[in-house]
This record gives sequence, C-alpha cells and structure tokens, in this order.
Amino acid sequence: MKLALLVLAKNEIDIIKYKLAWHKPKVDFIIVTDNGSTDGTLEFLRSQVSDNFILLERPQVTSEFSNYYNEMVLLAKEKGANWIIPSDVDEFLVGDLREETKKATSLNKNVVIVNIFKTFTSTYLDDIAEQNPVAQMTWHYPASRKVQKVLCLLDNDFGWLANGNHEARYRRHYEALVLNIELFHFIYRGYEHFKRKIIARATLVLSKPSIRRTRAVYERKLFEQYQTKGEEVFRKEWERLSADNEARLKELNLQQNLILYNYFKNNVIC
Repeated sequence: MKLALLVLAKNEIDIIKYKLAWHKPKVDFIIVTDNGSTDGTLEFLRSQVSDNFILLERPQVTSEFSNYYNEMVLLAKEKGANWIIPSDVDEFLVGDLREETKKATSLNKNVVIVNIFKTFTSTYLDDIAEQNPVAQMTWHYPASRKVQKVLCLLDNDFGWLANGNHEARYRRHYEALVLNIELFHFIYRGYEHFKRKIIARATLVLSKPSIRRTRAVYERKLFEQYQTKGEEVFRKEWERLSADNEARLKELNLQQNLILYNYFKNNVIC
C-alpha cells in the first residue's frame, strides 16, 4: 500500500525543507507543486527531485487551489498511490500514517479525518540555518483545534478534492476519525510572516471579483485598516494574538507540551 503526500508551495523557504524532511520517512513519495515562488523555494525544490520526489512548476493563474491539488491526484494515481495526503507546507502530521491508513482500509473506510491544531510563534526565526523551526514552533502548543483535515483512499468512489485541500468528494464515503494522528498547523511563523500572509490573502481576494466576499473577511478588514492607519495596525493585532495564544497556552497541560516538543525536536531530520 502506497502513501503520497501532496503539497502546494509558494515562497516557503523558511520551512519547506523541514516539511519534506519530517514527512519523507512517513510516506512512499511526495509531489509538490510550486505556485510561482520567488524567494528560493523553487530552486530548493528543484534540487530535491528524485524517483520519490516529483516537482510540478505551475505559476499561479487561479485562486482555485483545488485545481493544483487535483492535478497532483492524477499524478499520484499514475504512480500507484493508494492513499493521498493533501497538505499545506506549514502542516506537520504526527502519528503512524502507514499503520492508521492500513487499519482504515481493513475497516472499509476511504476517508480518514484527523484533528488539526493551530498555533504560531511570537518570535520570527530569521536564521533557519542554525535553528529548527519545527522544534521551536512546537513549543507554542496550539491555541485551538477543530476536525477539518482528511486523508483519502483513491478507490473507485473517489471523485476529486475541493475547497483547496480540505474536502474530498466521493460517490460513497465511509469516514473514520483517527485520534492517533494529529496535524499541527503553524498558521503564523512570527510577525513578519503574519504581515505578509495578511497582505497576500487580502490582496488576492480584493483583486478578483469572482471570489466570494465571505472569504478572508478577517484579512480584508485588517488590510483595509492598514491602508489607512499604517504598520501600527498589524503590530497591535500581532500583540493581541500573541497574548491570546500565551493565555490559552497556560490553560493546557505542561507535560503534554513537553512530550510534543521533545517528539519533534528528537525526530525532525535537519
């Protein structure tokens, strides 16, 4: 049984190599679509190409990111994948993916749902050559979680991916919530990353009338304030988010934090 990790990347040079190193031992091959990177991400990905690592170069021409993922799905099928794991660059999976997908298959399940934990750091890691972002970020244990990510069996009922990589459409789907796999999403990797991400998403939505105005509401409102009031808007919001994250962190079990921190620190290949 083969597992394939599918990733869409654009300007993620600070974390992409850790993403690949963490997941390579967990899957049979990885497919990455570079979406028009200009920060060195594309050059790094080109250096990684091998039998078990496929790179597609697709400059961004649409905000319908599921289109890029579905192209990777077709390629994964051609390479004999049984299960696919649609994933963002800043998402790290903890758990035995092979064992859990094997169990799901034996139980006639074709969709595995995992808990996703969202977190971020309050210090930006400028020197990635000397620091390990994954280990550093994991210390900031998630402030919230919700079930929303899927691993998909490419059976005869599979149709396509939708809503970016968050939904899988099946003719008939049989899902299982697997608690032995957890997904950590490092949504903001410090102030500068936070600012870039807000500006990029708001600009994309505002520049395309076809995109529903119900999308990226938080980012759009913050960006509009930034345009009239300047940088201080982002700094104040980052301080608020950081304080909220730290407050929630204090409510959680410290021992659990330590276990997860050490798990990442001792296992990530740098």
